[in-house]
Amino acid sequence: MKKFETIISIGTFPEDAEEPVVREVIRRNNVIWIAVYGDAPEKTLKYLAEKIMDDITSLKGVTLANLLGVRKGEIQIEISESVLCQYGLTLGHVADAVRKTSLDLPAGRIKTTGGEILVRTKGRRYHATDYSNVAILSRPDGSIVTLGEIARLNDGFEDVDLFARFQGKPAALIRVFRVADQNALAVVKQVKSYIERIRPGLPAGVKIGYFGDDSKYLPELKSRYAELSFSMEGEGKEQKEAMAVSLGFGVLFATFVTLLLIPCGYLILEDMHNVLRAIKEKFTY
Repeated sequence: MKKFETIISIGTFPEDAEEPVVREVIRRNNVIWIAVYGDAPEKTLKYLAEKIMDDITSLKGVTLANLLGVRKGEIQIEISESVLCQYGLTLGHVADAVRKTSLDLPAGRIKTTGGEILVRTKGRRYHATDYSNVAILSRPDGSIVTLGEIARLNDGFEDVDLFARFQGKPAALIRVFRVADQNALAVVKQVKSYIERIRPGLPAGVKIGYFGDDSKYLPELKSRYAELSFSMEGEGKEQKEAMAVSLGFGVLFATFVTLLLIPCGYLILEDMHNVLRAIKEKFTY
């Protein structure tokens, strides 16, 4: 903390320089993946996964998890061209009214048969009904026309090809991390215990499972190194040191193949999706 205070207290920055941004880099490692899966609507799987993720990060000794494999929520506002003409409005007028509202709402899109406009605002986990009372037009007599009066509002998902599957079923994935000096074995134990507690209460058709358990390699690795450390005290020390190094690299390689290739493949696909979405939004505007 003293280093941070020293940086912030420096008074020799140029006058037009922006305020320094100081961030502490904290080491984090993936320790286990959770899959919420089954023959259920996408909205149901996402809702359950979000709740489970929040519960997990509230467990003792667990502080970080994120959600993958699900599309972002999107508010869809549909207005007919005849209604726009009736009130003398344009899509741009409606979009500006939504952007200027005091509500803190998530991204969405306004559609007509002639086109659509993306609307990006702050916030998350709101519903289409939160848009209903947005004032679109003020009449001379002081009354207003609200968005709910002229448009159809729907809770949906962004229009992208993004999905995950587990055991052949649609799924939402939760990635759990060990942060800084947290104990990987303790984190995984807490997560598995939580999974067993909630499993009986899941809705019909929805299941929960896990994979990519990093902790299961740690006891064996620790035991192997303890054995090698003991045996190296005898004869043939140089040869056994070489064996220890080879074993260490072998274990690391096996861990890499098992725990990183599959998750990284998914993350690469997700990054490609984000790039394509950014390009789509740029040209939509």
